[in-house]
Amino acid sequence: MKDSLVLKIVAKEKNILTKNQQLFNKLTKSIVKLEAKIVDENDKLLRLLELYANKVRPLLSDNANLKLKLAISLADTNDRIKYTKKQKENIKDIIIDLCNDAFSDIEPNEEQEAFYDKWSQISYQDELKSQTEREKELLAHTINSTFGIDLNMDEFDDSAEGMAKLQSKLREEFEKSQEKDSKSKIKKKTKKQIQNEQDLEEKEELKNKSVRSIYISLVKVLHPDSETDIKLKYEKEEIMKKVTLAYEKKDLPTLLKLEMEWVFKETEQLDKITDDKLKIYISVLNERINELNKELFMTLSHPKFSEISDFSHVPEVVGDKGIKSQIKQQRRENKELNNSIKLIETSTDKKNIMDFIDDYVDNLSGFDMSDFLDYF
Repeated sequence: MKDSLVLKIVAKEKNILTKNQQLFNKLTKSIVKLEAKIVDENDKLLRLLELYANKVRPLLSDNANLKLKLAISLADTNDRIKYTKKQKENIKDIIIDLCNDAFSDIEPNEEQEAFYDKWSQISYQDELKSQTEREKELLAHTINSTFGIDLNMDEFDDSAEGMAKLQSKLREEFEKSQEKDSKSKIKKKTKKQIQNEQDLEEKEELKNKSVRSIYISLVKVLHPDSETDIKLKYEKEEIMKKVTLAYEKKDLPTLLKLEMEWVFKETEQLDKITDDKLKIYISVLNERINELNKELFMTLSHPKFSEISDFSHVPEVVGDKGIKSQIKQQRRENKELNNSIKLIETSTDKKNIMDFIDDYVDNLSGFDMSDFLDYF
């Protein structure tokens, strides 16, 4: 980031900047840094996601299919080897575990789903439906215990539209509950509360005045009829559309930004801003910083980056090493799976197969359907 890109109030001659002028400089610099960071972080995550998609996902898919192949091979041993009841139970657990692991990375086709249903007590579709209901109940309970809001989760599905509808409903219900709480807590205001409200009213009144004054100053500078250069005239026409829209919406942050860009192009002129207007600038700049911090958080936690979420808050070089480590891990797993498949398919010695089964059972962990659904 170059300092020339940052709006900065410069003290003339031996004058010292006021506290508000210094704060203005600090905030404008912070905004430029945050804007640049959002772009940089998004670009970083896009590059890491591309690396993950090109190198890791194919390996995950290959290994998922190998796990299914291993599960089928293990099931086929029942035709040539006589197992005890306990051994058959262990084989069943391994087959279900392999299928669950595989389905966390790929969606099963009809044949694979039928194979799962043959070995599982609950069908694949019923398990999905059951887990979805449990997750909805948990989410509804969390919302109720946190915000005191009762929601019928059957109104929302897992689609993007359903999630948007849920967010909108939550916002609506939260605002209602806040309004209800504020009404129930009405009591005699303290002098400090009254003073704070008066300050806010004065601040809002000043903002409204600023909206009109900034609009007028921008019209004077940007009115296309006063421009002879065709290219610049078109540019001003486009910017005037933004100015008019912002004025109609009383969008002070946008107007302030446009004013700083067009009325105060030269930093030497920024010292002419009155202290009252400077306070408004500072207020809006603080709001902008809050918005940018939220935007940065949303960028780092965006669902499209869920596969590389472990690398959201680390430098790109660390994320790159992490993904390359995953590549090596998946290749090792690929080799191990192929060796296991070869053992199960070719071995005629029950002991060799039982050694594999016993080792697997020792390391077998319970299947967590919530982990499975995260991939859908």
